Amino acid sequence: MIKGIIFDYDKTLYSHELKFVPNLTLKTLRKLKDNGIKLALCTSREQFELTDLDEEIVEMMDLIVAGNGSTIIKDGQIIEKNIMPDSATKTIIKYLDDNNLAYHYTDEEGNVHFVNRFKEGLLKNFYHGNLSEFVFKDFSDELLLNILVYFPSERQLKEINSLTTEVSSTQLFCGPQLTKKGIDKGYGARLFMEMFNLTKEETISVGDALSDIPMFKETAISISTLDASETVKLASTHIMPLTIEEGGLNRILIQLGIIEKEPYDIKIFFLDIDNTLYDHSIRQVRESTLDALKQLKAKGYKLFLNTGRSFDEVQSVPQEVRDMVDGMVCSNGANYILNGKHYFKPIDIEASKPLTDFFKKHDMYFRYVTIDNKTYYSKYHERLEKLKVYYQMELPIKEYEDEQLIQFIFHSSDESLEEEISYLARNLQRTRISSGNEVARKGVTKASTMLKIVELLGLKPKNICAVGDSNNDTEMLKAARLSIAMGNGCLNCKKAATFICPDIKEDGFARALRHFKLID
Repeated sequence: MIKGIIFDYDKTLYSHELKFVPNLTLKTLRKLKDNGIKLALCTSREQFELTDLDEEIVEMMDLIVAGNGSTIIKDGQIIEKNIMPDSATKTIIKYLDDNNLAYHYTDEEGNVHFVNRFKEGLLKNFYHGNLSEFVFKDFSDELLLNILVYFPSERQLKEINSLTTEVSSTQLFCGPQLTKKGIDKGYGARLFMEMFNLTKEETISVGDALSDIPMFKETAISISTLDASETVKLASTHIMPLTIEEGGLNRILIQLGIIEKEPYDIKIFFLDIDNTLYDHSIRQVRESTLDALKQLKAKGYKLFLNTGRSFDEVQSVPQEVRDMVDGMVCSNGANYILNGKHYFKPIDIEASKPLTDFFKKHDMYFRYVTIDNKTYYSKYHERLEKLKVYYQMELPIKEYEDEQLIQFIFHSSDESLEEEISYLARNLQRTRISSGNEVARKGVTKASTMLKIVELLGLKPKNICAVGDSNNDTEMLKAARLSIAMGNGCLNCKKAATFICPDIKEDGFARALRHFKLID
């Protein structure tokens, strides 16, 4: 029975492609924690590099092994420091200085100092978000936790590793990280098992890099990522069947019986339109997407469009798609169509008037949808020419006459107006998207209306699959049992989703549905 798992962080939990920890990885860790399994993080990152770790992951970890074992942290406190021998340190530093090699050293207090010439921009690129400033300071006999050498030649690397037998050398992507003899990720794994009374057979290690191999050797089960090098894969007992972005950690732990697969009971789909179903790069719905929709329909799933577009703007969506859906959520939730009937969530005029008066005062154009579901633009603006192409339709222009609205969209690039706009919109639901700001009645979103429809149909959130790409899809994705973000989607959207599929240009929608075996 598995009682403990020790993880590498970078490219194992944290995706450098996405720039965050995938949502399904976080859910998997929560499940492990709920099952009483002890969790540890074992990383090459040094103490100063821990500041931008995912906060939830840090909270879930029972132990953090940093600097390849040089610093041990438990309950937010450093409980162990492994200091390099003074004689070995001086020997190494002399060699590095004599050869003018760039390096940094970390003293026993965790302070990092850089020495010799670094390529311009390299440090800022490597340590963005970790250090507010880079302190250059020559070594002056401090006690050190480790030394990291940057890009030595092969000859220099061999010479560094032969300087002394009192240190361990772990090869990182930029060069060797030198620590006290015997201190590496293998040490971290042994310490973790000793601290929590775990046997080798009760512990799993998970990683992607050469520095993780010592950790693999200490546990009965070791898992490498799918995109690890062949050397790392050969050193592990198991390989993730998918990338970490696709949910590889979750899948391998299910296959090993460590966690149970939670079956999906999907009965209804809520689908964004623009750049989710409709590909604006080719101004049509891709054949793969049409085929996927037809298969879903044939299998008996209910299909709903869920869009920021108004009902008028949906009319430019291909008729074939509109004929397949069972209903629509339009205007970001302010209008929905169920069983052929329209329902509205209008904005009180008292709530919208301060903002629309502000637009008039500053001669700002805005798009608005009236209570009788008509869409207009308040005045001509050059942006409308692009929107005509975007929506593939003419855009009616009519001066706003204080009609009651269900939704409106405005664009403002003047940052000096933002404070006043925020104040005037305080009683409204404002959602920022790439093309502007969507405004509706307070509490009205794609998510809230989606959940209302599901309730009316006698279904539950566990029956929902939602697919989207924009910031206005974020809450919808969070509310669905299965949520899919397009590969071309925004960061918030991807963070909210269960799964991130390929780009729309790469048939992402259809490929995601096949991934979950929802279509053939």
